[in-house]
Amino acid sequence: MAFGWVAATVTPLLAVAHSAYLIGVIGALAFFLGPAANAAIVGYILTHAETVLKGRVSAAVHFLGGSLLPLAPALAGVLVQYLDAVPTVLLYSSALLALAIFATATRSLGVRQR
Repeated sequence: MAFGWVAATVTPLLAVAHSAYLIGVIGALAFFLGPAANAAIVGYILTHAETVLKGRVSAAVHFLGGSLLPLAPALAGVLVQYLDAVPTVLLYSSALLALAIFATATRSLGVRQR
């Protein structure tokens, strides 16, 4: 959950950054926790999957995540072309904020209630 809030609060700074070094620092701050969050999510999913399905679940998680990777730059390019850079960054930041709020508000994201 920390990754979502850090990314959502730091990413809007990209809209006012004009130095390549500053953009690099902001990007590093925004997504530093990404690999740890990814490992935690995949680890959680695999610990809750049945033993006989772990390979299939792992393959599905990695396939879905990997299949979305080429779409992000393409979507960003289209948005920058039609909206310009600053509105695109703010739109992306708004989406990150909405996801952070959703993750915080959802008490048991993906956990079965007993």
